[in-house]
Amino acid sequence: MEAYFDDGTIYFSQVRGSSLYVDGIHLWLHGLNGKAEIATETIIDEGVPEEILDRLEELCKSCGDEVWGYEDFGSLEDINIYLDNGYVFFEAKAENYRCLPSVAKISNVVEKILMESGYANWESRRGLKDS
Repeated sequence: MEAYFDDGTIYFSQVRGSSLYVDGIHLWLHGLNGKAEIATETIIDEGVPEEILDRLEELCKSCGDEVWGYEDFGSLEDINIYLDNGYVFFEAKAENYRCLPSVAKISNVVEKILMESGYANWESRRGLKDS
């Protein structure tokens, strides 16, 4: 994993080899006790069938509303989950960094979306064909 710091943003890349369902993590801290933001990105492989992409997009929209009720997500100021240009993005804003959910909890939300959409099953079958 690599970490970069630029203009108040900490970016962790190459998380893809981990057990997390996120491939990159952005963290913005606005002062020591100021507002904080986190964004994760999950790479969606090329060649995904259109019906799975459509389901991914639907689940991102519906899961965004559902996440407010999850433990450690209720104190957030804003949550945005969406599919764009081959990535699933999860973005959250909070009053301070202590209110942000852990990356593991965000990973669990993304895992649910990938599983329910059929993407995870498609990806594992594709991996077997490639080996």
